[in-house]
Amino acid sequence: MSKEKKVHAGTYCVVPGCYNASKKDPHLKFHRFPWNQERCKKWIISIGRKDNHSNNLFKPNNNHRVCSAHFVDGTKSEAHPIPTIFPLKQKPTKTRVPNKLSQVKEAARTAEEKAKFTAPEPISFEEVFTNESVRSTTQIDCETSYKPGPDHTYSKPPTRKPVWSPVTPKLHQGHNASSTANQLFLTMRELSKTRHQLRDSTRTKLDIHIIKPDPELVKLYTGLTCYSKFQTLFEFLRPDIESPLPLQTPYTSRPTLQFQRISPENCLLLTLVKLKLNLLQDDIAFRFGIDQSYVSTVITVFTDLMYRRFREVPIWPTQKDVRESMPEAFKTEYSRTRVIIDCTELFIQRPTSTTVQQLTYSTYKSHNTAKALIGITPNRFISFLPDIQPGRLSDKEVVSRSGLIDLLDSDDMVMADRGFLIDELLKENQVLNIPPFLKSRPQFDKEEVDETRSIASVRIHVERVIGRVRRYSILNAVHPNNSLVHLNKIWIICCYLTNLAYPEFD
Repeated sequence: MSKEKKVHAGTYCVVPGCYNASKKDPHLKFHRFPWNQERCKKWIISIGRKDNHSNNLFKPNNNHRVCSAHFVDGTKSEAHPIPTIFPLKQKPTKTRVPNKLSQVKEAARTAEEKAKFTAPEPISFEEVFTNESVRSTTQIDCETSYKPGPDHTYSKPPTRKPVWSPVTPKLHQGHNASSTANQLFLTMRELSKTRHQLRDSTRTKLDIHIIKPDPELVKLYTGLTCYSKFQTLFEFLRPDIESPLPLQTPYTSRPTLQFQRISPENCLLLTLVKLKLNLLQDDIAFRFGIDQSYVSTVITVFTDLMYRRFREVPIWPTQKDVRESMPEAFKTEYSRTRVIIDCTELFIQRPTSTTVQQLTYSTYKSHNTAKALIGITPNRFISFLPDIQPGRLSDKEVVSRSGLIDLLDSDDMVMADRGFLIDELLKENQVLNIPPFLKSRPQFDKEEVDETRSIASVRIHVERVIGRVRRYSILNAVHPNNSLVHLNKIWIICCYLTNLAYPEFD
C-alpha cells in the first residue's frame, strides 16, 4: 500500500464525472495512485479515464488523486483497495444572472413582437347601438334558421346568436402599437408639462417683494442690511439697466437683457444671491422659476455692469477726511494713520500651464491662489482696492505693483503686518508702522511687547473687514480656470457691497 501524504488545498478528483474538491468537500480524503504498477493499472482501468491527447489509457502523475467517495468502505482499505463506485454525475450548472444589456435586448425584442400586432380602434358605448355591423350581431339570424322537415325534425338546430357578443371593430390602416406608443408618449409629455405649469403657478418663487419686509432675509440673500440699501444699489445701477445700448463684456458680446421672465430688481437679486450664497445655477433657476441658461446670462451681464459702475466711484479719501473721522483709539498714538493694509488669498484651480502654476502657487496656503491687497481707513471703510495678483508674489511686490505709494501724501503713516517690508518704497516723512521683529534675541523687551499689543489692537480692524467681505460665499470657493477672468470683478464687487452695508454690518 502506498504511503498517504497530507493533501494540499485545491486538490481535485480525476475520476470522469466527479467534481469533488478538497476545498468544498473537506470531509473526503484524496488518495494518490499506487506505486505498484499492477495495482495502479487496475485503478486506471477501473476509473475508465482516457488520455486527453490520445485514446490511450490515462497516465497519472504524482499530483493526481482519487477521492474516497469511490471506495466501498468510504476510504481505501485492505479489503477494498480499488475504487469501484462510479455513480453518474452531471456537472453543476451555474444560474446566469442576466445583466443590464441582456435585459435591454430582451425588452427591445418583446417590443418588436408586440409591434407586429395591430391595435383595435376604440369604440364608444353609443356606437354599439348605432353601428349596423354591431347591431346585426346582437339579433337572431332568421335567414339562416332551419325549418322542420316532413318528419317534423330539424336536420340541424338553428343557430341563434347571443344577445351580446364582443365586436371586433375595424382597424385603421397603419395604426399599430408603435404609433399608439408615440401618441401615449406625447400625451404623457403634455400632462407632465401641465403639471409643471400648475406647480409653478402655485409655488412661491423667490422675489424681492417677498423678502423686503424682513431685514434678516434681505441680509441672508444679498448681504445688505435692509431693503433700503438694496433700493439704493438698484437706483445707482438703473441708468445702465434701462440704457438702450447693449451691455457687453470684454469676453462676451451679449445684448441687453429682455426683462420678460423676471423684473430688473429680481435680476439684481439673483446676482446678489449668487455672490452671497454661491448656489448652483440650477438651484437659482428653480428658486426664481426660470431657465438655467437665463440665470447664467443675468449673472454675467450684471456682474460686468456692477464692476464698471463701482470702478467709477472714487473711494480714496483725502487726508483731511481721514483725520476728521479718526476713531479715538487712533488719536493718541497713531493719529497720522492714512491706511491700514493687508492681503488675503483666494483659492483657484491648479492651472494647466506649468509657468502659471509656479506664479500662482502659495507656499503659505500650499495651494494655487490669487492674492488680493486691501486697504482701509481707521474707521473701517475700504479705501484702496487694486486688482488681484498671482499668489506667489510677496506682500512687498504686491504693494509695489498696486500704486499705493503714489497716493500717499507727506506726513502719512501706513499700518501693516510684519510681512510688509516696504520701508524703502515710502517717501520722505512717510512712516511704516509694523510690529517689531524678534531677530536673534530670545524674547522681546517690555516696550516692544507693549508696542506689539498696541498695534495689534488697532490693526485688527483690517482683518475684521476682510472677514466681512468673505461672508460672500463665492470668495471662499475654489474658482475654476474658466472663471478666473471674472474673479477680479467678483472681488471688487464684494468689497464695494461691504462698503455699502457699512457700518451696520457687524
